[in-house]
Amino acid sequence: MLNCKNCNTNFEGKYCTNCGQKFYTDHDKSLKHFLEEIFHFLTHFEGSFFTSLSTIYTKPGKLTEDYTGGIRKKYYKPISLYLLLIVLYLIFPLAHGLNVALKYHKDNSFYGNYAEKRIEQKIAKLQISDEEFTEHFEQKSAKVSKILLLLFIPYSALLIYLLCFYKKPYVFDLTILATEINVFYLSFVFILFPGLLLLFNKLTGTYLITDEVIFTLIPGIIFMLFCGLSFRRFFNQNWLISLVSGLVFAALHFLFMVFIYRLIVFQATMFLL
Repeated sequence: MLNCKNCNTNFEGKYCTNCGQKFYTDHDKSLKHFLEEIFHFLTHFEGSFFTSLSTIYTKPGKLTEDYTGGIRKKYYKPISLYLLLIVLYLIFPLAHGLNVALKYHKDNSFYGNYAEKRIEQKIAKLQISDEEFTEHFEQKSAKVSKILLLLFIPYSALLIYLLCFYKKPYVFDLTILATEINVFYLSFVFILFPGLLLLFNKLTGTYLITDEVIFTLIPGIIFMLFCGLSFRRFFNQNWLISLVSGLVFAALHFLFMVFIYRLIVFQATMFLL
């Protein structure tokens, strides 16, 4: 009989039956065990990470179907996967898009005039030059945008509910499907597609990695088809309803990113300066 040092419960086995804490032995403190844990993490991470991504790319909606159905061990946790991709995107920012430079706020057709007035007021208040303000803003904005990328999950879940409410989906299911869709969006539109453009640039000497190219019809159509296929698989819809749902979702997702998300990033950054 062992005694749990965390909750003082007597138990048998490796884990406390009351709080779940593991009973640690001298072996757990050894270098050998430490190396075993590192090896296990790396092999498990690599396997589940690539299994998750390959499933998302080859069978849209399958990860959500499995994960919400109880098949989870072979997959990387969807939210954790999304957060990891956010980190990768911010480490290797091949395209702005989600981390917007100040000039894009000024040029935004939705709130550009408002942004210019706010910028003028803030510069006057801080008594610094335009160049200094731009530098401060973009440094702060890069940090703010990391956190606010999480807004895409609840927004996408709400969109999916509005498009498929007649299926009476659970909130958990909506969240997982929204996460899977945004994992694809972030990894394809802002990591894989710009990476292919970068390779094309190296081969031809033509620079194509701009927001205007990133947001062209090609990635938009692919994202729309991915959403439609995901809805078809998970909600068991017919092709026409799935494609229309995918088109509407992709369009509203794009509008949210270009106008609402960017405005929120702008407002939050201005508040913190």
